[in-house]
Amino acid sequence: MPFTILLHDDVPVDPRVYGPLVAPMLGVSVLEARLTVRKGRGILLEGLREEDAKALVARLAADGIHAVAVDASSLPALPPPRKVLQLEHGDDLLGFGDGEALPWEAIDVVSIGVVARPEHQELFTHVDFRGVPPIHKLEGAERDLIRENLLLKMSAKPRGDAPKRKPDAVMEEIDRKWAER
Repeated sequence: MPFTILLHDDVPVDPRVYGPLVAPMLGVSVLEARLTVRKGRGILLEGLREEDAKALVARLAADGIHAVAVDASSLPALPPPRKVLQLEHGDDLLGFGDGEALPWEAIDVVSIGVVARPEHQELFTHVDFRGVPPIHKLEGAERDLIRENLLLKMSAKPRGDAPKRKPDAVMEEIDRKWAER
């Protein structure tokens, strides 16, 4: 019977350490195992043999990560994910979609993420996202600081008087101005 490893807390599990360990368990390459561990988060791995699952739980416990191996057939089936474009939260309800709402007690799992859509990129031309490190890889105060700075930049009004210059234009201007010296 296939077993699933569930983490008690949503903590990052180091793929460099656990990738080589789980690769033979999953029957995949070390690189694929590292990617699987990196994506795992709360549900770390699925489809393991019982002895492999228990060995992995013991290794996680030795590293201070509390986890449990569960028979996959005993887990409830989750409904398929539902994608919505707008959420409104209140003290009693989570509103979504076209006026639909659910009481918080009726919700088991909510996963919220930002999806960048190309048709809205002109709204944030004043923010250079290339210099922003991946927030999901940061932790603690560093993560909070980067997030807050990004929110401040995004909420600021774009300056209409100064068009954003491309890096090539800056280099051409420097070359034109200082080439003779």
